[in-house]
Amino acid sequence: MVGIAAGIVISDPKRVICAAEFSNTGCGTEKEVHMKFWQRLALTLVAIVVASFIVGLIWHQLLGFGLPSYIGGVIGGLTAVPVWEFLKRVAPQQK
Repeated sequence: MVGIAAGIVISDPKRVICAAEFSNTGCGTEKEVHMKFWQRLALTLVAIVVASFIVGLIWHQLLGFGLPSYIGGVIGGLTAVPVWEFLKRVAPQQK
């Protein structure tokens, strides 16, 4: 359950983060490192295109005609949600 009050988002009872989560600056003493917003967006867009393309190829091989664009959009949208959530939890590797 997500609660928003005074600019603080509480999505996990054990963890409190700022509403501007993608700024990479935590609210409290605990600093969490996340991927930058533009990196998550770029990787999510790549995943959408790749998933739609692969499903389109499979569709064409099985049925002999092109995948309708609205179905390609649905496939891309369904791909975007789990990829975005996964990338929110992945921290960049420290050197």
